[in-house]
Amino acid sequence: YYQKYGSVKTSHMFIFRYKKVCCNRNLSFYALLRLGIYYHINRDFEDALDTFQELSELPIVKDYTYYDILVNRSKSRLYYAMERYQAASECQSIVLKYLKLKAKRQVPVLTYRKEYNKLGKIQEKMGNFEDAKMSYQAVIEILEGRGYSETLDMAKAITKLGEVSRLMGQLDEASEYFQESLRLYRLNIGEFPWQSSVARLHESIGGIALEQQQKVSPLTSEQKQIIENYEFAL
Repeated sequence: YYQKYGSVKTSHMFIFRYKKVCCNRNLSFYALLRLGIYYHINRDFEDALDTFQELSELPIVKDYTYYDILVNRSKSRLYYAMERYQAASECQSIVLKYLKLKAKRQVPVLTYRKEYNKLGKIQEKMGNFEDAKMSYQAVIEILEGRGYSETLDMAKAITKLGEVSRLMGQLDEASEYFQESLRLYRLNIGEFPWQSSVARLHESIGGIALEQQQKVSPLTSEQKQIIENYEFAL
């Protein structure tokens, strides 16, 4: 197959035949899942959607929550790429609903953060900034509940709150979030680490100060210092 069709089509044919001959329903699920992901990567969105819909009908998906989570994650990413944000939001909400049901098994914190951040990003695309803010706030509450209050994970979560607050025009609140996030970065990895995220925080804080400069005259000493830090970070 490789000599006749090349590498891409060979991988496609391998997965297709693997799906057809496999009698184990667990392996059949993963073969179909990879086929759908293959279509998605190659931007064959309609074929990918058909494949994921076929996956949804498998008995193993209806019987086990874990497999349904995998399908809805994949569909959410696909709908996002297709700019069908409402459908993406619905799939992502299903993922989070299942994760909450599994809470007694202590779902990893990073899994929660990843899934809520995805939902927040989708909600931002839909213009639902208040809902996005609630999604990012949920991450912070989970991190606090698990003892992650002074960690880099918390810094990243607070940055998300700052970003959406800025989109909503809540500049003072956004600046406070960014400065708190910067404090946590300094606490964990020092003043000037080789981290692009820290540079972006300086840029965001300075950007807000520059926006406020147009509204306040003259500048306060605090704003002047922020602008100096902003220029230095750049």
